Amino acid sequence: LTLFRRDARSLHVRLRVVPMQLPGSVSPFGAMVLFSDLQAEPLAEVEKNLREENARLERMMSLLAHEIRNPLMAMLGLLDCLKPALSHDEPAVDTWGRVKDEVRRLDRLLREALLIWRTTELQIRLHRIADLLDDLLDGRRPLLAERNITLEKQYDGTLPLVAIDRPQMEHVFENLIVNAIQAMQNGGVLTVKIDVQRDRPGSGLPMRTLLRVQVCDTGAGIAPEVRERIFDPFVTTKRGGTGLGLSVARRVVGLHNGNLQVESW
Repeated sequence: LTLFRRDARSLHVRLRVVPMQLPGSVSPFGAMVLFSDLQAEPLAEVEKNLREENARLERMMSLLAHEIRNPLMAMLGLLDCLKPALSHDEPAVDTWGRVKDEVRRLDRLLREALLIWRTTELQIRLHRIADLLDDLLDGRRPLLAERNITLEKQYDGTLPLVAIDRPQMEHVFENLIVNAIQAMQNGGVLTVKIDVQRDRPGSGLPMRTLLRVQVCDTGAGIAPEVRERIFDPFVTTKRGGTGLGLSVARRVVGLHNGNLQVESW
């Protein structure tokens, strides 16, 4: 069936008539007419194929990561066994340390790549975001003292519980906190802020309540050319970094219906 829009454009549809009949009744009391857009059906098929392809890629990535991580773990074990034999050879110990760091970096790269590829099923529970951040910051106090970094926390007095997957969000905030610390080579101030924002997502829509978390540092900032691509995979300015941390963080925040932004000046 071909219908015509008000702008004279044609629309090809499938027409189905479904009888409507009460239980125990002999004859229908009416009918339901259903129209389906034939142009949308190929799109649905494409989306189905993409989902299947993504599932195949995810299985392949998981298998590949498993096959690579096994020998990496074996290499780490062998390196630990070798260290005592190298204790009197300083250049060899230095080389040993560099090799071990690279093996660990590869292992971290695989784990973070899998976080991007995998279809994550969130385990949502209500949590106090301030408690989560306090736990993470307490674990970093020795490093803050070592780097002469002052910690400032600015939390609103009445913060609501938030529905999050705590381990996933811990990964996000751990990444942001470590990045901020590493940006301050000569001391500085690490500021963590939590407040509540209210806005209207669109005309006629109800107000919504948003929880905003800011992790701020007094480092040198991010170069404009890097800032434009900061969430792209494998973009990093850190020696030995994988460049996947912020990509993973943004994906996890997106799964929580949130948004991750960066500002630098």
